[in-house]
Amino acid sequence: IAGQAASLALRLLPEDGWHTYWKNPGDTGLPTRLAWQLPEKFKAGDIEWPIPERIDYEGAINFGYHGETWLPVSLLVPVSIGPDALNDKGEVVLSVTAKWLVCKDVCIPDSADLQLALPLLSEAPDNKTTHPLFDQARGKIPRLIYGTDASYSVGDYVDSEGGYVDSVGDYVDVFVALDKLPALQRLPQVFIGSESIVDNFDQPRVRIDGENLHISAKKDHYLEVAPELLSVLLVTAGQDDRDQAFEFVARQTAVAVNDKRVERMASAADSSASIILVYAILL
Repeated sequence: IAGQAASLALRLLPEDGWHTYWKNPGDTGLPTRLAWQLPEKFKAGDIEWPIPERIDYEGAINFGYHGETWLPVSLLVPVSIGPDALNDKGEVVLSVTAKWLVCKDVCIPDSADLQLALPLLSEAPDNKTTHPLFDQARGKIPRLIYGTDASYSVGDYVDSEGGYVDSVGDYVDVFVALDKLPALQRLPQVFIGSESIVDNFDQPRVRIDGENLHISAKKDHYLEVAPELLSVLLVTAGQDDRDQAFEFVARQTAVAVNDKRVERMASAADSSASIILVYAILL
């Protein structure tokens, strides 16, 4: 429909025992990539990644998926569509090259050139329904949380309480206000969505630190320059015992350590509107 967003998805179905990769593949592997060839003014969003698995692969820790996996993508359809965007049947032709890596005992790169022709509608049909497979796929996508004012630092936090005995320079610490997060039934499992930031073998440690959720993860040995923004995924069991997932972005800040007290020194000059815009662009 002109002027609206359409939902597409890449469906991966590896054989039993084989796996594909999340946006942060971990120690080895590569994430699935999509290269679109679209008519003028059509815009495809990034892959919306489902909750990954932690996979021990020959001693390396990876993040990815076994079995059938749907990778949704939103496509923005322009309000004005010229005749050059349509084929002789009046359909919009969408083309994409998908590349993925699938691994078991060995890793095999693969790709496919895909094409889809869809009718252009002026308005939604009266009997419009969502395919149940798309509903299932969307149900596995983490919910993005904006405006958390979350911060993270690399190697500046020391805490000897609660089993934390960390040396300066070795850890990545994330702080996010609890009142900015959905109610947590239990401490969540954490996945860092940005590559090569933390040691994947050492699972992040999570605790309640005053009014904040504090996540501490061992820094990747080869990390030299940390990004300004860090993607963080929280996975926890919901009331019906099904996994619930929430994703947010933490901004790198300087922190001062004084008598085991952390003072966040994020610049107050950043407006909440600009932060939300940066979150949207990154995620």
